[in-house]
Amino acid sequence: MAFVSSYGGLGGSEIYLERLLGSLDRSYVHSVISLGQGPLVERLRALDHEVEVVPTSGDPWSFAASAWKVRRLLLEARPDVVHANGLKAAIVTVLAATSTRLSVVWVRHDFSMEGWRARALARRCRRVVCVSHALSRTFRGAVLRKVHAVHTGMPEVNIEREEARRHVCHAIAEPHADPVISLVGHLIPGKGHLELIEIAPQLLKRLPNARMLLVGDVPTDRFAPYVERLEDRIEQLGLGKVVTFLGHRDDVLTMIAGSDLVVMPSVSGHEGIETEGFPLLALEALAVGTPVVAYAVGGLPELVADCGSLVPPGDREGLREAILRVATDQVVRERMSGCGPERVREAFSVDDMITKLQHVYHLAARR
Repeated sequence: MAFVSSYGGLGGSEIYLERLLGSLDRSYVHSVISLGQGPLVERLRALDHEVEVVPTSGDPWSFAASAWKVRRLLLEARPDVVHANGLKAAIVTVLAATSTRLSVVWVRHDFSMEGWRARALARRCRRVVCVSHALSRTFRGAVLRKVHAVHTGMPEVNIEREEARRHVCHAIAEPHADPVISLVGHLIPGKGHLELIEIAPQLLKRLPNARMLLVGDVPTDRFAPYVERLEDRIEQLGLGKVVTFLGHRDDVLTMIAGSDLVVMPSVSGHEGIETEGFPLLALEALAVGTPVVAYAVGGLPELVADCGSLVPPGDREGLREAILRVATDQVVRERMSGCGPERVREAFSVDDMITKLQHVYHLAARR
């Protein structure tokens, strides 16, 4: 098999691919192509995978040029199946596979292309894997018969939460923070930072020692105005000592485990387009026993189930009340904390994910 990654960074879909390649039998992996340079490339090479980098921007001409290079690489490798990891990889790989017998499996991680365009791309693929049932809703008719929902798997983790809490308090120099509320993700509007900031003054009336951590970096300069807006609003509301920007962290899982709850008030910037296909953050939070409070968008309802608290999208009052309930009700918090790891073990194991993906690969390889 050949694997094509949309990006070389370390977003959720790239971590998915890294874990998959680290768990699959090596006989499955013939070649790996990344459409961008970045830490994923080095991490895959550290796993002894040879990775070809074909830099690809968002420009249509770049897609066409990359497709030509990817076509040459795939025809040399002649894989039975090409795993196209993400939208960009799917578009480039489908172009590359035109007029060949290459079988493309598009693994869909997000809602970045919906409706007729997603269906048109799916028709050019042998199979489509959606990491949540929510992502498969856009498909219908004959196309739907080639679509498979395969939830992302999570390897078992063993992090001591009290030690993680000490680590977090040390990182923010606040030994008496209670509760610690974390929002993890790139500093972009879709992650909903302002949803949390706007309700923070009301939360502090009940939770005067609360601290809110924004963990994540600015992916590109185009989002710098958004960060400035965030900083201005924090200053206007007098939250300078409450909200801490922690930037990129290599210890994200420990930061999650050391938090009392993780908030995911994700919002879509496009009408009719959802967000959060099957967010790795929520999966990791469940795995380490940290309750999740979120807007019920995308794949979150089928991921979190009863192991967190979900409220209707955009319902800031509901978000505030859910945070207060988890933060102040020890029984609720302990139930959610115990529920998460058990749910991940039973419903989202890596072994189960690989078994289902291998079934799809075998179906795609049939001529």
